[in-house]
Amino acid sequence: MSPMPAVPPGRREGMRGGTPNGERQKTMPASIDLLSPLFTAWTRIEEPTVALPWWHEPDGTPHTVSEMTAGAPAEKVDEIERLHADAVSRLLLVAASARRRGDHREARRLVTVAARLCQEVIGLWPISARSVHH
Repeated sequence: MSPMPAVPPGRREGMRGGTPNGERQKTMPASIDLLSPLFTAWTRIEEPTVALPWWHEPDGTPHTVSEMTAGAPAEKVDEIERLHADAVSRLLLVAASARRRGDHREARRLVTVAARLCQEVIGLWPISARSVHH
């Protein structure tokens, strides 16, 4: 039996493998450590989750994909974009599960935030356009 591959530097993952329909969202989110012109000190950014459906620091401070990729080397941009696509996919799987359970309000909410995350890739939905209610 071969060992599981190591997690790449600057990234940690929650549970591996077989969790159905994006249920991994209920556990530890993936994160990436960034250092760039915007993030002048190493900053841990966690992936969007059902509870906080945007990229954010552990304290909840939101960030966009554009902020995360600004000035980053191509390899880091590729990693961020891959993580972003994975996070959107998990949100959509949780939305599909909510729909099957009959929770249409939650399904619509998650599809809407997933769509916004998709649009961030082309520069839409900057932090200033987002309303966060506490």
